[in-house]
Amino acid sequence: MIKNLFKATRSFQSKMILSILAIAGVTGAFGLTAVYFVGKSIFQENIGNEFQHSAQETSKNLSRLFKQKVDETHALSIAPLVLDLLTQSDAHDRSPHSADQDPLEQIRKEWKEERPHAILSEKLLTNPVSHYLQFLHRKLGRSDEDVGTVVIDQRGIALAATLELKEIYFGDRPWWKSVINASEGEVYISEIELSSPFAEGSKNYTISIAVPIYDPNGPKPIGAILTVQLVKSFFELVTQVKLAKTDHTMLASSDGNLLFCPIFLVKNHTLQPELVQKISQDHPGWGMTRVDVHYPGAKSVNGFAPVVIKNAVPGSFGGERWFIFTSQNPEETYAPIKTLLLWIAGSGLMGIGLLGFFGFYATSQLIRPIKELQKGAKRIAMGDLQYRLRIETGDEIEELSSEFNQMAEKVKASYAGLEQKVDERTQDLAARNKELSSLYIIASLLNTSLNLKELLDQALSATLKIFGIEAGVIHLLDEAGITLNEISIYGMAARFQNAPRKNHDETILYRQVVQKRIPLSFSDNSLKEKPFKESAFPYFITIPILSKGKALGTLSLLDKAPRPFLKQELDLLIAIGHQIGVAIENSQLYEETKRLDHLKSDFVSKVSHEFRTPLTSIKGFVEILLSYTDIPSEKQKEFLSIINQESDRLIRLINDVLDISKIEAGKVTW
Repeated sequence: MIKNLFKATRSFQSKMILSILAIAGVTGAFGLTAVYFVGKSIFQENIGNEFQHSAQETSKNLSRLFKQKVDETHALSIAPLVLDLLTQSDAHDRSPHSADQDPLEQIRKEWKEERPHAILSEKLLTNPVSHYLQFLHRKLGRSDEDVGTVVIDQRGIALAATLELKEIYFGDRPWWKSVINASEGEVYISEIELSSPFAEGSKNYTISIAVPIYDPNGPKPIGAILTVQLVKSFFELVTQVKLAKTDHTMLASSDGNLLFCPIFLVKNHTLQPELVQKISQDHPGWGMTRVDVHYPGAKSVNGFAPVVIKNAVPGSFGGERWFIFTSQNPEETYAPIKTLLLWIAGSGLMGIGLLGFFGFYATSQLIRPIKELQKGAKRIAMGDLQYRLRIETGDEIEELSSEFNQMAEKVKASYAGLEQKVDERTQDLAARNKELSSLYIIASLLNTSLNLKELLDQALSATLKIFGIEAGVIHLLDEAGITLNEISIYGMAARFQNAPRKNHDETILYRQVVQKRIPLSFSDNSLKEKPFKESAFPYFITIPILSKGKALGTLSLLDKAPRPFLKQELDLLIAIGHQIGVAIENSQLYEETKRLDHLKSDFVSKVSHEFRTPLTSIKGFVEILLSYTDIPSEKQKEFLSIINQESDRLIRLINDVLDISKIEAGKVTW
């Protein structure tokens, strides 16, 4: 018997330890999973934003380099020698010729014949403009970047060049028509190519830039100047950008051609269509793909940004669009989150081990009083009502032993003693209810993160940081919905010392923003009166705070200097306004829910107390009737009468509660 009891207690102890370890393991696994997915998402977003910024900055730098090259070419186009040469050519072109002689065809024919070709080529390379261009090419030390320069008249005939040309006529080139008909300030930029207009074949990739040359006294171009650049500086600008060990930036074309890459070099690889579709967007961004140019198969993060040359003529870049994008080994991308998971997992396993050790010790101490409790319960069950349990563990087992002792006392006690026990038990239950109510109040206080003022202050501060603006204010409508009240303000407290002006501004915002439900800014010319004009921050933009189509207030951003808002920024600000509107409604609903919850708890507490009183009396008298067989019949009738009265009282209470439920359901009216 003792051996079987020992085995049972040992089995109970093992179950407790296994249960503790299982709960700890499940909790740890859940936490580890949550950390992984949340951490991975945050890492992806942070790295994506960083890559987007890197691609965007590289795109801007590449655009600046193109602008620098274009400006240099444009500076050559307005040189007096170049203008004189083209003006003379234009005048010669307008002079009368014989009807059977086409000067353009004559020049092209002579270029193909050996002796006239040599004369034309020598004239082309030795005229003052060519000497001027050759001098600049040598003096500025640009031979490492520039291949050469050609000046072309409006007929498409080359008039000056730094190197010997393959052809003298450029009028049949696809880009020539766009350049010669271009507006002032427009430019042609070629694709990356190995060919050039010069006789010496280029062994390196080049980019050609052509700008129209205008007669100072005429509205149309009188020619064009073409410069051929090596791609070295462009290539280095794109590929030398690095943030970590394995990431780098590249240049790609919308046709999938990889133009610049530090690994594949120049035009030596083609991108997958899925990757081209992901990066060929009109705005900077980042995305996830499994077709990365260097790390296919894995889920990689790619930042991208378009290369924007606003004044490029049609046909530039080979008729395609160019994009900067980034690539990084996913192993490096997700290395921090993997390291974090390993540390958490190791700490969790160590914690489970310690939990198992202390759990074994604790359950061993728990089993000892359980044996004593089992022994005492058997003796009391056999009728030894004088036996009392003496267990002093300071926990629930000691309370259980006290309950056994109280049970024995109740059986021996008289009606007066039983009534006293019922009263003591009722007081104990009231104390427990009071404790639960106190815990509920503490829990409510701990859930004050939906405080409206704190929420709006944090939202306003975060919004100002996002847009880089110094000051702002949030107004909310009052309960009547006709007056705006200032709730949150940041960076401009001194502005509100003028109370009349403040009220006037709020009236303008209510009339223009709340009623019309449209954004309002300092640049709105339809406004006869503008708010904030007497403050230190007169330049503003205000949007309505909406939720479910209902206007709740306004959000205003203010600055000392005019700051135009792009459409994307305005859309973001409006979205923030919607989020603030939802948060305000949630806060109001939260406060209303707390009020209703308090009423419900009070109702349940009172109903519970009312139910326990008759139930305690009924249970006490039933236990007496069942425990004693020698109770006189008169006494039994008295007890049964009391039980009947308390039952009727309980039925009335239940009926009252049911009536309340029917009223709430709309089935019964007062």
